[in-house]
Amino acid sequence: MSRTWRSKALQDATLEELASALTTQLNKDREASRQQMQALLSAEKLVEEKRQQLLEVERRIFAVVDSVDDVIELNVGGVHMTTARAVLCSATGSLLAGMFSGNFDAGHKRDKDGRIFLDVDPILFERILRHLRLRRIASPEQPAPLPHVPEDLRPEWEMMIKYFGLDTF
Repeated sequence: MSRTWRSKALQDATLEELASALTTQLNKDREASRQQMQALLSAEKLVEEKRQQLLEVERRIFAVVDSVDDVIELNVGGVHMTTARAVLCSATGSLLAGMFSGNFDAGHKRDKDGRIFLDVDPILFERILRHLRLRRIASPEQPAPLPHVPEDLRPEWEMMIKYFGLDTF
């Protein structure tokens, strides 16, 4: 019955009424299409932003992974030392590990030869470095020995250990 009624309504409608109805429907369809296009463009923009974020995360991950085996040249209180970045980063969660994680390389003070400059006692820092190296090759059966620090250097040693966040290692 509704089909017959529609046919009858179409037969009785004037051309102006039909044109007006078609124009109204066309405008509604255009608006719906415009809104769908806007939604698609917004979604596309969001996908592109997420893609860029993922690319940045990937770049940072590969920079860290690639830099773990970097050789780091240090100037510690005027004494030149060389070690692997992995050694300096082996005390996970420490300030020392954070300093050499690769995220802050541009922020380090450097000497005239480009070595990272640390203004700390080189004798004490060398003991830290030696201990971190030994920890990398130690085993439960043969743990890395704690560094021997003379009694007169102990207060400075403890300050340095605390500063670098190594007091829990």
